[in-house]
Amino acid sequence: MWTSNDFTRRLGLALPIVQGPFGGGFSSAELAAAVCEAGGLGSFGAHHLGTAGIRETAAAIRQRTSKPFALNLWIPLEGSDDPQVTDAAYARGVELLQPYLREVGLAAP
Repeated sequence: MWTSNDFTRRLGLALPIVQGPFGGGFSSAELAAAVCEAGGLGSFGAHHLGTAGIRETAAAIRQRTSKPFALNLWIPLEGSDDPQVTDAAYARGVELLQPYLREVGLAAP
């Protein structure tokens, strides 16, 4: 039997399960919401979506569940074979995440 921990308590999860977000468009709002409703943390791989698509996806998941869920955004690191974001844009993104990183005690990537 598993024991609850800070992560599961903070998110109100019944089970210590995080659905792996599927990349390349294989995620679905239905699957993410179903995992949430079953007690885990549903996830959606949104790296291939633009701003409007991310908002639409989040709204679609919210229509199906009131539980927390995750949107996975992949940002290539400097020096990757095919970076899709400039160093300046990456720095701006990290700056936007700073409040959340501080809240959970993590350093910026």
